[in-house]
Amino acid sequence: VFLFTDISERKLELRPGQDELIVRGELFLFCMYLSGDEKPDWISQTIPYEGRIPCEGISEEMYFSIRHTMTVSISL
Repeated sequence: VFLFTDISERKLELRPGQDELIVRGELFLFCMYLSGDEKPDWISQTIPYEGRIPCEGISEEMYFSIRHTMTVSISL
C-alpha cells in the first residue's frame, strides 16, 4: 500500500540542436509505503533522462525561451 509518492524534476537542461531540441535532466522519486509485514518503509531514487524532440528549422545558434510543466500519472 502506497502512503505517499512524490516525483520532482531536477537539473533540467533544454538547448537547441540542429533541427531538434535536446532535453536532459533528472527525476527524483520518493515513495513511502507499507511493507509486506505492514511496517512503514520508503524508497528514494534519482533517475537521469535524456531525449531529443524533432523541431525543424531551429539551430544551435538561436536564442530561445521555453516554458515547461511536468505532469505525473502513476498507475498501479
